[in-house]
Formats: sequence, structure tokens, C-alpha cells
Amino acid sequence: MVDNILKTKNNTPALEAITALVWETLESYREKSKAVQMYKVLNDLAPISLVNLFMRKSDITDHELRGSSTSLQMPLPRTEIMKKSFSYDGAKLWNSLPVDLRDSDSLEIFKNGIGAHNF
Repeated sequence: MVDNILKTKNNTPALEAITALVWETLESYREKSKAVQMYKVLNDLAPISLVNLFMRKSDITDHELRGSSTSLQMPLPRTEIMKKSFSYDGAKLWNSLPVDLRDSDSLEIFKNGIGAHNF
């Protein structure tokens, strides 16, 4: 029986329905939220307890390296749990973003740019 807004069968896979509706997946939403939180952390818009979790590469070296002003030092993960932590996963996500996006002048500009970024 077909009786829904997509005119599909009830056993249609959820991902197929989400794609047809042009909805964002939960995974993508979480990654974008994490990226916004990282922007806040690195621009002193977050609590100091979060800011203290991260160290910029420019804080470590005196040499001006490409992208070093906005790149983060990655902590060495010793366990799988550490790889899922905000301090590791957030830094990894941040470093994977394009430099021009990381260098956004405001939170609104960053949010607009991250909206177009594919995760």
C-alpha cells in the first residue's frame, strides 16, 4: 500500500526518503554543529574550559607555515575513546576545512560557508 507524501512504499529505506526530501542527515548536521563550535572555540566565543583544550600550530613554532595560523595541533590519541573526544575529533575536523572558511571574519559568514560544505 502506498499512502504517504513521497508516494513510496512503507518499507522504503530511510536514507532514500531523506534524499528525496532533500533533508540533511543527522551525521552531517552533527559535523556542521561541531565545526560551528570549533569556530566559537578558536574565536573566543566559547567557555574558556573549551578554549584551553586546543593549541594552534602557530603557538608552537616561530616559522610561518601555510595555514599554520588557523591549523590546530592534533593530540596523540592513545585509545579509540580518545579518537572520539571533542579535543581530537574537533581538531581533526577543523584542520580538514578549507583555510578560507577557517579564516571567516564572523560567525555568520562561517555558518553560511559551512552550510555549503559537504560532510
